[in-house]
Amino acid sequence: MKAVEIINRALNVSGILARTLEAEDDEEGVDGLFWLNRLLEEKSATGKQLPYYGHISLTAIPGQESYFVTGLVNADVLTFTLQNVRYSVRPENRNRYFGSSRAENIVSLPYKWYWERVNGGLNVYLYFFPADAYDIQITGLATLQTNIDFDTDLDGFVDRFYQNFLIYELAETLCIYYKISLPPATMQKLVKLKKEMTYINLPDLSIVKRSLLGGDGTISYAQVNIGKGWAP
Repeated sequence: MKAVEIINRALNVSGILARTLEAEDDEEGVDGLFWLNRLLEEKSATGKQLPYYGHISLTAIPGQESYFVTGLVNADVLTFTLQNVRYSVRPENRNRYFGSSRAENIVSLPYKWYWERVNGGLNVYLYFFPADAYDIQITGLATLQTNIDFDTDLDGFVDRFYQNFLIYELAETLCIYYKISLPPATMQKLVKLKKEMTYINLPDLSIVKRSLLGGDGTISYAQVNIGKGWAP
């Protein structure tokens, strides 16, 4: 479905335009395109109701700690590959990553990481600083395409069920913009769709236990100096 079709249907279900009328270059169409782009940007800003995960690959730069990543709203998993073996890297929170004591001159296999939102994407931090050009894979919620025009076909990046959701959300947004009430039947449908979209991508809340007596698969300081990062 093209963006202009979504806008026309939103204008229809909102009651702003009659079902037999369409708007493209008209004022209503221009407003609809503006607010449709803003809706897509809002989804990528909050991470809520995003339909898909993405996988970003990058190459580590020896000795470099931080990397700028676009295309993701957040980062759930980070791994790197060394000689056809994939290694997991332990996530850290902000206080432990930036506030704990550590040596700043170690260049080796990364064993912990942290990410934060910045303008236009994410900054991803690695410690230890990479010793080589490792292949790194990052998984997280993917951003939606924005800056679309009337002829943009949304089939290229979202499913039809999500396009239906956008129609009703856009209808609500346009009613707010024009300072009119959303028809009750349209509101009921929107409430139903919002509840369904809440469960579209639930976070992974499974617990990973780590033993205090050994058996931890992460890379430790000792492994870097003795085992060079390899674990049995």
